[in-house]
Amino acid sequence: MSPPQKQNRVAELLGQMVAEGSWAGKTHIQKTLYLFQMLFEEPADDGYRYILYRHGPYSFELDEDLAEMEFVGMIRRIARPPYGPQYQVEATAMSEWMKRLALKPDPKGVELAYAARTISRRSVRELEALATIAYVESKLDSQSDQELKASILYRVGELKPHLTGTELERAFQSWRELKLGARGISNLSREAVVQP
Repeated sequence: MSPPQKQNRVAELLGQMVAEGSWAGKTHIQKTLYLFQMLFEEPADDGYRYILYRHGPYSFELDEDLAEMEFVGMIRRIARPPYGPQYQVEATAMSEWMKRLALKPDPKGVELAYAARTISRRSVRELEALATIAYVESKLDSQSDQELKASILYRVGELKPHLTGTELERAFQSWRELKLGARGISNLSREAVVQP
């Protein structure tokens, strides 16, 4: 995926997030896009690369793209003291940019909408727990479901001692539900491609 296609995906996701009532701050964008990639199995070289950072998975490349998109006027940052800023897509600038680069809407629009609807409205604390669980799970070897759950919760508890056991249990269950929903979305998308 080219850098403009990645930025197009970010803008489409951001537009969906705002439409769904998300705070649409930087953390919300970072975690929602990370979880989108994890749910819909984006190859590592196709999406953004993430590392485990202060508040869970974080992509410095995505951070740079957000700054560039703001600089060229594709997105706008709106200050919301005492909280962090929110982001919005500048529709006219985005449309012109897409025309100039001959970009089409993202082929994973349905999947982006699912991520915006089911992930982006959560609190920063919930997103941190959820994304860290997904990250830790992706680094573990296969195990039985019960062993996997225990391993994930133990490791995330070590990494994030400020998160309670109840928060981690809830996040683990949410991650399972999101994965199940994503499988359904992926199956529908495949069926739509196969049908004439």
